[in-house]
Amino acid sequence: KMAGSWCSPHTHQTFAPVVMADIAESQEFATLTLPDGQEHKIRVYRGTLGEDINFLDIRDLYARTNSFTYDPGVTCTASCT
Repeated sequence: KMAGSWCSPHTHQTFAPVVMADIAESQEFATLTLPDGQEHKIRVYRGTLGEDINFLDIRDLYARTNSFTYDPGVTCTASCT
């Protein structure tokens, strides 16, 4: 399992850690459409403990789309272990 903490983008509060489902269990995806029309499927995980939150797995975003995310101030980024 992967564990991580998250913070609210509106209040900048850090909330209790949540535990994410096993990688093999997640079959949900979101689709990101880039300005050039390229689409990228992003695996969606759901927390199994704590807040009811969705986690987007962007580990392959750069490798597949040559794009990065931008989160100034790290206000909506989770850290996983």
